[in-house]
Amino acid sequence: MKKKGRRAHGEGTVTQRKDGRWQGAFYSEDGKRHFVYGATQQETLAKLRKAQREDEQGTLATGPNLKVDAYLQQWLEEIQKPTVRISTYVKYEI
Repeated sequence: MKKKGRRAHGEGTVTQRKDGRWQGAFYSEDGKRHFVYGATQQETLAKLRKAQREDEQGTLATGPNLKVDAYLQQWLEEIQKPTVRISTYVKYEI
């Protein structure tokens, strides 16, 4: 029987820090640990689930290793290109 408040394996953790803030953590599919923070436990859990969904979709921001130019190129190709007309895509590309 599962205890109330426990999450299953792979769902991440949510803990309260000494300064009163809440911290959520999970391991992404590439094995790196990611953290989210919030003022309440519910807010942190919502942020944690959102980050996990973004990781599954491949849209999770991975931190300082990604340069702005590389991010914008990825955004243009993967997010915008399928949703806009070719002429709009060409204008964005410039």
